[in-house]
Amino acid sequence: MPLITCPECSHYPVSDRADSCPQCGCPIAKEQVDELKDLREKLTGWGAYLSGDLTLVIRDPFYVNDIVEVSMSQQISKIQINSDIFHDEDFTPVSKMNSVQIVSFFSCEHITDRTLDVLSKMTQIETISLSFCHSEYLTHDAICRLSTLPNLRELTLPCAMRTRVRDRNNILRMWKLYEFFERKNRFIRIDPSLAEFKELVRTFNY
Repeated sequence: MPLITCPECSHYPVSDRADSCPQCGCPIAKEQVDELKDLREKLTGWGAYLSGDLTLVIRDPFYVNDIVEVSMSQQISKIQINSDIFHDEDFTPVSKMNSVQIVSFFSCEHITDRTLDVLSKMTQIETISLSFCHSEYLTHDAICRLSTLPNLRELTLPCAMRTRVRDRNNILRMWKLYEFFERKNRFIRIDPSLAEFKELVRTFNY
């Protein structure tokens, strides 16, 4: 039994066989279900897919323009970039999706400040995860510019313990970023854990 998101109130899950949304009562039209099924089939052929909660997962940047074009009608709010061949220029089409509120990057070895600059202009963004990016490619200033996003509620910093350059300067740079966003009253995550990260910082400070 496929599950969908209510087109009116975004409640999830709703059975595709339901007559209406259990939360807001919005009628579930057969056309909407068919449209979603057609979208899933297209995405599969382009190296992408929609997860159960309608997160758009992009694994092949070669088709990113097609993926964005066909996904616009679904008001996608969550995007996950999961590709080690994803580059800055591949994110530009994604930035056109004004409904996106959550962006996560996984195994993205090649994104740089250019992607963060694009992100900093997507004023609707509420959550950004950079935890699996290589932090040595992202400058302090570019990450700090994300603090200007008016709706940003949560930012996961690049994991300092998984970077290629696990040295003192890189670890302490991540710590300065943590302190910066904490002063801005933004909720910051450190992967794998804040306690472990603080212990590493304490070690390097001695």
